[in-house]
Parts: sequence; structure tokens; C-alpha cells
Amino acid sequence: MQITEIDENKQITSELHDLRKEYNAFAYIISHDLNANFRGIKTVADWFQQDYADVLDENGQELLGLLRDRVNRTQQMLETVLEFSRIGRVQNDYEILDTTQLVKYVINDFLPDVSFTCNNFEQQKWSANTTTSSGKSVQIDIGTLPSLYANEYRLVQLFTELIKNAFQHNSKDSIRLSIDEDSNDCFWILSITDNGNGIKDQYLPEIFDLFFTTKGDTQSHIGAGLAFAKKIIESHGGSIEIESEVGEFTTVTIRVPKNLDS
Repeated sequence: MQITEIDENKQITSELHDLRKEYNAFAYIISHDLNANFRGIKTVADWFQQDYADVLDENGQELLGLLRDRVNRTQQMLETVLEFSRIGRVQNDYEILDTTQLVKYVINDFLPDVSFTCNNFEQQKWSANTTTSSGKSVQIDIGTLPSLYANEYRLVQLFTELIKNAFQHNSKDSIRLSIDEDSNDCFWILSITDNGNGIKDQYLPEIFDLFFTTKGDTQSHIGAGLAFAKKIIESHGGSIEIESEVGEFTTVTIRVPKNLDS
């Protein structure tokens, strides 16, 4: 290697180190200073409501409640930004994970009473039928999933976000969810398909943006799940994409390198 190349590499390393220091300082401001200010605003609002509840009219009470709700949401967004920034920072705690068991574990978080039956012991294909607390029927099929070399915490987080979306955005009385595997020479390819509400084409280019929510979405989430999923997969060297038809289905396809542990 030439001396000039060595000097350039040293300069790049130094610049990366400086950027990392700037990032750490920014993350500290987000996590501590700004959150502390918003906690102070919320505390004052609580005191004000307690001390002047009998003075405020209905409109005043409503405005104060709106203030507290906005503070709570802003705090949640700040915490989300901080957690989002942590993804991919630590890459020395990867291990070989049984993806099938991990997916079943995540589903059991949403449906504690679900019981899986193995339809094919040789290929390890599983299915389950259950009913939600709201009376919806649920059919789940899990294909032969590969073991993945990954960070367990992040992989659980990934499937939690994807499966939560499949349940949340499905207004049908009968919910169907399937998780299948394919592969090529370089990648494991996993697909998560549901029969839910679907996504309009106009939203697909922004669907992975942090805090993106569709117009008319009345749910209380802040629109971070798919952004987290994308960053988790990319931190593992992979990619993610979505195909959807309104009222029919949504399929999320993720690709994870086979040689990530090499």
C-alpha cells in the first residue's frame, strides 16, 4: 500500500471517529436534555390541572389535556429516535438462531393461547388456528424457515414489528398470516404475507420512513415499526421490500445474506 493511501485511510478513520463522537453527543442531548425539558413541561401541566381544576372551564381542561398528550407523544418520539440510532451499533453479539422458534415466540406474545401443530415433521412446517379476544378467527402458517446468524434482540424486534403490523392493519373478521422461505445462492429470502387492509401505491415510497403514517390512520402508533424493520435488516447486510394490494394482501419480503457469519 502506498504512503498516500495509508495517510488517506488514517484521515478517513479520524473523520469517522469524530463523527461518532458528534453522534454520541447528539444522542445524549436527545435522551437527556430534551426529555428532561419535556418532563418539566408535563410536571407543570399536572400541577396546573391539580391546582386550578375548579377554575378552568371545559375548553381550558380540553386544551390542557391536549398539551399533556402532545408532550407525551413528543417524549415517545424522542425515545424512538434514540432507540432507532442504536440499531447496528453493536455487531459482536451475533449467534445462530432458530428462526422458526423465534417467530413462534413472537406470535405467542400477541396470541398467548395459540398452539402450533406440525404439518410436516421432515420439513418442519407449522400451522395454528385460534380466535382473538375480539372474536376474530386467525389462521397462521409457518413454512420451513432457515437458521439465521443474527442479533437475537434485533431479530425478535424485527418480527415483532412485522407481525404487529399484520394484525393491527387488518379489519377483516378472518385473519390469515403466512411466513415462508425461499433462497438463492447468496440470500435467505423470507416473506410475511397477510390478508389485511393493504397499502395504497402512493404510500409505498415512504412506507419505511421514520414516523410515517397514512392519512386517516386513527391508531395511536407513531409510525416507526417499518423504519425499525428496514434498519435492522440493513444492519444485518440485507434488504426489505413490500408488495401490497388494497383490500387483498400485503407481503413483506426480507433478504438476509447466507454468508453473514463467514
